[in-house]
Amino acid sequence: MVRPEDVDPIVAQILRAGSQHLLDELVAKCLPYLRYIRNRWGFRAIPEAETGALALDGVHDAVMKHVESGRGFLDCLPNAFRKLCRQWMRARRIALVDEICLIIDDQRAELKTRPQPQPDVADCAAVDEQVQLVVIEVGRQDRQCQMVIGHWSRGSSYKEIGQRLDLNPEQCKSIRNHNVAQIRERLRLRKPGLFAAD
Repeated sequence: MVRPEDVDPIVAQILRAGSQHLLDELVAKCLPYLRYIRNRWGFRAIPEAETGALALDGVHDAVMKHVESGRGFLDCLPNAFRKLCRQWMRARRIALVDEICLIIDDQRAELKTRPQPQPDVADCAAVDEQVQLVVIEVGRQDRQCQMVIGHWSRGSSYKEIGQRLDLNPEQCKSIRNHNVAQIRERLRLRKPGLFAAD
């Protein structure tokens, strides 16, 4: 575990000289600790290459917070790094939901122009079969259900969803829970992934 005596002299030198070399040295000393934070706080989905980039930004932000607040650098580092990890996970989830919504819209447009039976779940041959199955099942829900699930997957609260869709928060929660439960039952997913429980 990184200790104040290991990093505080480097932080002081960075504040005096502003050297990129010193910043890289500080990141290297903090990286094992930041990997521990990543795993301890449930950010294991972040790959190693991205962890290094987030570590650089997190160390930089922690140095700035140290200057602004007067708190110790190591006191500032965990929160700075966790904030960046949460942003990365949120962006990843939004990208996945956007991709699913685009696929659903493409499928709906194709069905309108060239009527055909809905695809059989057993015939889906995507690289990520589980995502394809979820896409199909979400696409079978009515538009309101899709909107509730989509906004919820983007991290919106039930109150925010209700304001967008002119529903009260309890209605949004009920719609989300009912439809996600139906999808889970149909697919019998052991690890729901995108539809993790609240």
